[in-house]
Amino acid sequence: MKKTSISGCNSDEETTSLTSNSSASEVQTNPRREERKNRRSKGGKKTSNSTNNRRARKTSRATSTKPHDAPMQKRDMYFALDCEMVGVGPEGLDSVLARLSIINWDNELVFDTYVKVEEKVTDYRTFVSGIRQEDIESDSALTLEEAQYAAFKILKGKILIGHGLENDLKVIGICHPWCDVRDTATYQPYMRQAIIRKGETPMLRPRKLRDLAWETLGKQIQVMGVAHSPVEDANASMDLYKAVRAEWEISIMRQVHSVIRPEENKTERPPIMSRFRKVAIQPTTRPYYPQTNHDSTQQMKSNLATQLSPQQQQQQHYESFIPKPQPVGGAYHQNTNRCPTTAERLASARVAQQEARMRAIVALQYQTMMQIRMNQSVRNSNQ
Repeated sequence: MKKTSISGCNSDEETTSLTSNSSASEVQTNPRREERKNRRSKGGKKTSNSTNNRRARKTSRATSTKPHDAPMQKRDMYFALDCEMVGVGPEGLDSVLARLSIINWDNELVFDTYVKVEEKVTDYRTFVSGIRQEDIESDSALTLEEAQYAAFKILKGKILIGHGLENDLKVIGICHPWCDVRDTATYQPYMRQAIIRKGETPMLRPRKLRDLAWETLGKQIQVMGVAHSPVEDANASMDLYKAVRAEWEISIMRQVHSVIRPEENKTERPPIMSRFRKVAIQPTTRPYYPQTNHDSTQQMKSNLATQLSPQQQQQQHYESFIPKPQPVGGAYHQNTNRCPTTAERLASARVAQQEARMRAIVALQYQTMMQIRMNQSVRNSNQ
């Protein structure tokens, strides 16, 4: 019994000692675990902070809040232009820019200014252009260089619309790609056929903007006795383009495609191996340096006798550069080496002035006749 009690006591002591040791070991090991947990938690926080910083850096590289540029609209792509000119030189035959007007697709005025003329103006053409001396000499008028820069900045990369743009661009002093030009004066459906000689095919000639606007749009512009307005003319040309825009763009696409990939001049490329074929070259019997007879003085005298005089050579040289009559509507800025003389220009100006006077007289007679008929009809209705 004692043994059992002793053993039991020992067992109890052992159990108490074991429990005390286990509790002490738990107390000693807990701080280590806590430190490990703290380290892990700190490391996780560091990694999370680093990832957040990386994300912030990536998002902070953007320079704009918009995901893409705003798309261009028609009002930003299509512009119509018209100019008014004054005459300089003898009898005002040379034209110089005096006013420039540009509108957009919505017929809103984008640019309109008078232009200063450095040369002496001999004909203001006020009855047609409406330009007066005080307009081009005012402080608000721009110089030709400033007008050129403004027009070039607005029209660069855009579709240009107008009537007779070849003359307008030449006066302004700028060029525009032919594929971006929509000229109502050279568009074939808007042109008229004219027979110059009997038996020949008719040629296409440009029509007046006033007639096109009246027949196509039902608008009356450039009334007789009233000065022309470049803004009104630009609006008319823009409306004419809108009326046939789909057909016009299809024709331009065909022209561009034919220029880029011509089917007529298309040649097949030979295979690669055919370039390395050996070809036998036969010797030629013709001498490389043929002998010349230096004693033929009679032949030299006959050649000198048949030579033309300097005046005849100059006349033949000028006639070779005179172009043949071609239909209007080709490429812009067609340069010709032969310039008309002053006498020819004066004669053509007089003929044009006489024709304009005849047209004005006929138009005035027609207006008076129509007014008399209207008055008679009103009287008959009143009776």
